Amino acid sequence: SHEFLIFAGVVYFIISFSASWLVKRLQKRITV
Repeated sequence: SHEFLIFAGVVYFIISFSASWLVKRLQKRITV
């Protein structure tokens, strides 16, 4: 249970980080 919470937190962090990175790339592509 405790290990699963840590794993879920890491996965959520990676997903949110990659999502924000993709948004930044898309915004740059749209502006340019």
